[in-house]
Amino acid sequence: MIGMPPSLPVIMNTDQVWKYIQTQKRKQKVGYTLNTKKYKIDYYLKWIATGLLIIGAALNSLNIYPYGPLMNLLGGFVWLAVSVMWKEAALITTNVVLASVTIIGLVYTYFF
Repeated sequence: MIGMPPSLPVIMNTDQVWKYIQTQKRKQKVGYTLNTKKYKIDYYLKWIATGLLIIGAALNSLNIYPYGPLMNLLGGFVWLAVSVMWKEAALITTNVVLASVTIIGLVYTYFF
């Protein structure tokens, strides 16, 4: 949203307002194109983690054990890293709990 800067005088002619708006639009457009061309590492990690979780869910539904839970665990750890980067408490909690439950399940199945 283009807003008027607080330091503008009350009286402006139309040419000055038009020039200011065009400058602001140009700045926003430049910032937008730069942001869409370069992604940060969290962008790639979140999609890798999502893919791992989808594969893990598919393996679980086909009863391919332990590869399904291991894929879910790996995807959960990658999502945990992303959520720590984002400092998002809800995602951190969710992924810590899900990873813990998966680890406990795997340990119980193979060692007890």
